Amino acid sequence: MFEPNYFRQVMHHKKNIGAIVLLVFVLGAILTLLQPFEYRANVKFLVVQKAVVGYDAYSAAKSAEKIGSNLAQVVYSNSFFTKILNAGFGIDEKYFKADENQKRKQWQKMVDANLVGTTSVLSIDVYHKDRDQALKLSQAVAYVLSTQSAEYVGIGDIDLKMIESPLATKYIDRPNFLVNGLVSILVGLLAGIGWVIVKS
Repeated sequence: MFEPNYFRQVMHHKKNIGAIVLLVFVLGAILTLLQPFEYRANVKFLVVQKAVVGYDAYSAAKSAEKIGSNLAQVVYSNSFFTKILNAGFGIDEKYFKADENQKRKQWQKMVDANLVGTTSVLSIDVYHKDRDQALKLSQAVAYVLSTQSAEYVGIGDIDLKMIESPLATKYIDRPNFLVNGLVSILVGLLAGIGWVIVKS
């Protein structure tokens, strides 16, 4: 909480603080506009542990969660990416860099795979400048996981059930203009107040 003197100083310099907020907001907007505009396509799977002798419900749930976490990391791998390109969904391979290292880094930036909270629901987002390509990549991800996940899991007592089929956003999803704008305003406000306190 501000000391009374600090509060008076902030109110006295509110125009300067406003100018700083505006400056930071404009800089944030410029940085946001310089980023590539991308659509997002999402697919979700539920990792289910089949009934196993000696496994109680809690152990089965934790096992499914662990396997889901492992699969989330597999999605970023070059092996998985290669399978996606070869899945036959009409993915534009020319979009990716020719250099192998750059291609792998590009894919890792395009995909975001994680478990939803503490559940065994695996959510996978794919980003692309072209909405149709984002959807095709998501469909390829869904296909590879549905047909070849056993290659990565290595056991046959897991079911991977698609609970939400691939769906692409209608509008640009990344960068997030609203979040970036709010963050810019907050940073500008904190910077302005900090300037007043230091100046005092």
